Amino acid sequence: MIVAAITIGAAILAILNGMETAASVIGGTTVVSLAAVFITGRQKNDSK
Repeated sequence: MIVAAITIGAAILAILNGMETAASVIGGTTVVSLAAVFITGRQKNDSK
């Protein structure tokens, strides 16, 4: 979770500095990665 907070912070800084494309890439990949981890973890728990 610390890594996710840092990358979301980096995306916010990029937005504030006028780098919208970089912020979209950083923030978007962070959200997709977190969703994938939670879905994978849930599937492993359901199969037990």
